[in-house]
Amino acid sequence: IVEFLHVLHPDLIPMIGKKPQTPRTFIILFDYETRPKTRQHIRSATLRLGLAIKELGAICEVALLPGPEKGIDDWVVALGKQASVAVSALITDALSLKDYRNLGFVNRYRGLHNYQPNITVNCQYLSEKIQLPRSGLVGLWSDMGTGKTELLRRWRQANPDTRFLNNGHRVNLLRNLALRLGTNLYSDINPDNLSKITALSITVDSLYKLNENLQTYGCIFIDEACQFLAHLLGSKTCKDNQAEILDLLEYLVYNAPLVVIADAHLDDTTIDFFRAMRPTVIFFLFFFWTFNFCFRYIDSNHFNFSCLLPQLSPTG
Repeated sequence: IVEFLHVLHPDLIPMIGKKPQTPRTFIILFDYETRPKTRQHIRSATLRLGLAIKELGAICEVALLPGPEKGIDDWVVALGKQASVAVSALITDALSLKDYRNLGFVNRYRGLHNYQPNITVNCQYLSEKIQLPRSGLVGLWSDMGTGKTELLRRWRQANPDTRFLNNGHRVNLLRNLALRLGTNLYSDINPDNLSKITALSITVDSLYKLNENLQTYGCIFIDEACQFLAHLLGSKTCKDNQAEILDLLEYLVYNAPLVVIADAHLDDTTIDFFRAMRPTVIFFLFFFWTFNFCFRYIDSNHFNFSCLLPQLSPTG
């Protein structure tokens, strides 16, 4: 433990205590950053601090700001009346230290090479420009905070009688989505009443339990699809029931008219995995949003400013 104490502020150590029976939970939240070098420094500092907190017996999670506002104070001001709900969702959706670490292990070579987007969107929120199709396998390559949940929420509003399944690998994420999408969390319901539930959120670890009351769904939504797949194939919690989970997942994906998979790092491997369960043409949508930046120029030489303008303009 001693080797990690140098990264903790002295005021923080007494707050953690020494191996308490009921450990406290600490959530690390750094500013939003776009510069690669600074992002790497933030990642390194977060992991070192998180590991030090865990070594002292506490729980550590990491919350991530969606941007473009740099700090949470600016973000809250920008959100206005929606700030309270958004901050609660940010805390609820905090990543475990392991999941945060795994975000840095994305194999950039994997990426997307075999699929070209049907639609490329450049706007602040997905729901401003598109609507989901009635059926098919839909891939959303879209970063955090770009309105994926809002897009599905609107679909739910337009199709209130359609059976809906939200599957994922993180309980915190599913609990947040259940609240925003109006679904029932599996852990909160009586399994005997499962047949009466038309909108369900369930972890992939518990998916095999649906075999007891097998249903089909009109729409299946899987957020963080790449991490979902890695968790399904590599986690200890899925190991004992993996074959049963895979069989049931294939049945559900094959029979659902609409399947939506979303990830900020969507790749060929993940798309191929779901296409193998329903060999149809994927409807692939790539979303990106270019933030507007403000530059401060301090120089009395106007010629220098005129030379700088083409570099600042996205169109040259």
